[in-house]
Amino acid sequence: MLELFWIEGINSMKKYDVDSEFQMQSKLSVPFNKKAFSLADFLLSYNSHELESDDNIDIITENIIVDDCDVPLYIYTPKKFDTDKVLLYIHGGAFAYKGYFKHYRICRRYAIEGRCKVVYVEYRLLPKYPFPSAVNDCFSAYKWIIDNSEKLGIDKNKIIVGGDSAGGCLSCDVVINCHKENVLLPRLLLLLYPTLDKRMNTKSMIEYDDAPIWDPKSSIKMWDMYLGDKEYISPNEVEDISFYPTTYVETAEFDCLRDEGIEFAKRLELSGVDVTLNETKGTIHGFDIRACETTENAIKERLKMINSIED
Repeated sequence: MLELFWIEGINSMKKYDVDSEFQMQSKLSVPFNKKAFSLADFLLSYNSHELESDDNIDIITENIIVDDCDVPLYIYTPKKFDTDKVLLYIHGGAFAYKGYFKHYRICRRYAIEGRCKVVYVEYRLLPKYPFPSAVNDCFSAYKWIIDNSEKLGIDKNKIIVGGDSAGGCLSCDVVINCHKENVLLPRLLLLLYPTLDKRMNTKSMIEYDDAPIWDPKSSIKMWDMYLGDKEYISPNEVEDISFYPTTYVETAEFDCLRDEGIEFAKRLELSGVDVTLNETKGTIHGFDIRACETTENAIKERLKMINSIED
């Protein structure tokens, strides 16, 4: 989908030593404005076929009510084996864009190759629904999994939470809310090139000021629209993070968000949390939209973490 219409600033962009596998994506930039949201919403409406069941996966939709709004959950269940673990997946998209075919397809892989059920939450989006709508939706989805564990056929002690980009931030918010409200913590957390710090003061934010796909200017607009004048402590600002479960953090080399992930992983380690940091090389934000060796290696590392929790 990115290749269709998000090509900006190609001539003025700095030269980054991006791997040849991602050269096409490296010429793209995702705009952050209402016109782009509307166009993306229209184009993504053609993704619905990706949520159809097939010979390997059964996909059903369950709606939960949050703040008097319907929030869809897409539940992936493998057909050829039984499993009692589940992944709550929270897609990226700057709190504003819907998930797209990459997210739906990769959830099939997580379900089949990770031998788990997957609950994909279609949380409410900007600009209509600023903070804390998305957080409320994702935390409600997590609690729904716990409350319906018997119906889902899963073990409440084998819940994984994960997400990419803004979905990584929301995944952390789920963990933080669990800690605050004394709700059972997930067993594992997966953070894929996550946005974790509204302060945006890392070295990569300064160095990669016009990074491919996503840059600091877009991050500023995103946080401003998402938070407005509301108070919010972003995950990397939380002082005590020793309560976090085992965590996998994956970063992209030429991504302005890179150092947020690295710093967070280091803070987790210093806090005594079992953490794995995978610093992918030659990559850009959202690199896994491209099917290639680097993406495949990253997905295998994610699956290794998922499979570390036995059925």
